[in-house]
Amino acid sequence: MHKGFFTENESHSDSGADIFYNSFFAKLSIGIVMCWDKAATIRYFQTHVGQNISIKEKTSRIVLKGKLGELEELDLCSSILIESSLQLKSAGLSVALTLHDDFLGVHLMSTTPDSEDPEVSFPYQISYQNLIVEENS
Repeated sequence: MHKGFFTENESHSDSGADIFYNSFFAKLSIGIVMCWDKAATIRYFQTHVGQNISIKEKTSRIVLKGKLGELEELDLCSSILIESSLQLKSAGLSVALTLHDDFLGVHLMSTTPDSEDPEVSFPYQISYQNLIVEENS
């Protein structure tokens, strides 16, 4: 297996763990639904840094499209927080992504060159069960 995903051409054993794993995880490029959690999201982000992706929520109309930034680990004394960013085409808008145990934190911000204080600050949480992440062409 390659980086936590399987392809149609790879052979799989018949162990219960493999059957369970393969029934839930698949490559998005072949159109099979992905079951997201923190670990799967980290793996996906690691393999798609610098690429254009879409982040969506199943239960709302939230859609963010942009170029995925590098992943960074922040040491918060008692835990490690994993962060990335999404570079949007819209000037002045930035999106910070934080990977928590149960959800993806999305923080949309807008700043002006005149001030460090954001004009818009919109933090939001997308539970992994409602998360959709796709490649953009």
